[in-house]
Amino acid sequence: FKIDVYEKNKSIALGTSSNPWAAMYPKLALGDDSRSYFLTQSYFYAANFYKKYITSFKNNGVLFLSNSDARNEWIEKIIKLDRKDIFESQTKKKINKINGIDQNLDGLLVKHGGCLSPSAICKDLLKHPNISIHLNHDYQKYKHIRPGSILPIFSKINNEKQYSSLIVASGLDLKNYIPSINSMRGSIIGVKCNELSGIQYPINHSGYVLPQVNGITWLGSSYEKTKHLMSSEEIQESILSRASEVFKNIGSSKDIVEWSGIRSTLPDRMPLAGAIDNNVYVIGGLASRGLSFAPLLAEIVASEISGFSSPNKVLATFKIPPSSPVNWSGLVLALDAINDPGNLGTIIRLCDWFGISDLVCSETTVDCYNSKVVQSSMGSHTRAVSYTHLRAHETPEHL
Repeated sequence: FKIDVYEKNKSIALGTSSNPWAAMYPKLALGDDSRSYFLTQSYFYAANFYKKYITSFKNNGVLFLSNSDARNEWIEKIIKLDRKDIFESQTKKKINKINGIDQNLDGLLVKHGGCLSPSAICKDLLKHPNISIHLNHDYQKYKHIRPGSILPIFSKINNEKQYSSLIVASGLDLKNYIPSINSMRGSIIGVKCNELSGIQYPINHSGYVLPQVNGITWLGSSYEKTKHLMSSEEIQESILSRASEVFKNIGSSKDIVEWSGIRSTLPDRMPLAGAIDNNVYVIGGLASRGLSFAPLLAEIVASEISGFSSPNKVLATFKIPPSSPVNWSGLVLALDAINDPGNLGTIIRLCDWFGISDLVCSETTVDCYNSKVVQSSMGSHTRAVSYTHLRAHETPEHL
């Protein structure tokens, strides 16, 4: 794929993606249903993805302290799975020794996962020769020019470039397409705290504490669904109060850094990914689990665009040739309003088989070089078939 990324802001990884340090948050449900499968598979898929592609990923696991009856019940169920390759029950003594802390709770370590920088992820993954980044582009809507050709429209910027597929991942602006999307503000604070400087993995209680980075220990989190937003003082007090309930002698710090971001969420707290129109896709509603959800959601959408859940490992690249004059005295196949890319790919294969070298398509026919057309043609694009798109007034009278 050749990809253009249009960013609303003046640089990549602003807004919610500017979070300096965050943890993967496994919400591992044990039910025999699609929701439970997704929550589990997306988490471990994400962990493997970050291990492979993100060098700054701190893959030390994620610890859950037994700080409530509900948490204790969940931990007991996990332990009964007897998956020592994934989970480890840890006593308070071991937890305190590993992390250099003083607290009174046992816990469960999920061995896979950890913490990383969302802003670093965005920047690292966009460093690719097939990706072009366009800043200060405020996306508004899209328009189908013809089948397989989509024009994104931006505020105050005239764009004429068209695409075979469009992915809209615009956070709360997805409300234009998904009215049920709502906002949620998440906040974390960073402190210089010697008592927590030895933490080795994210520790979840009623909030969480992350391993120190650049001399700062990040504590979280405060989530707000109401229109009334807490002040900075209220946020800091709430987060520090939760941490102080678990960690003894946490101390106080006047050097507090605060970060807040607005996330999009859906009523069922599950994300959304897939097609909303012909070749138009959305990804959104990731709420507080974007790090755990995003890699698998991206793979799902990429598979829908490519047409394959497991893309072919053989790849060839060709320059798209210019349209050549049609030899109307020979055998010509003329197509009108063929909208399905798979059908057009099959027709191109038939042209190749029967030696038809001229293929004429109306404006309302899908682009011959649409990715799904190319895939379904099974290589016939590489042989002698000339493609021409004609407007109505250009079509010879005998057609």
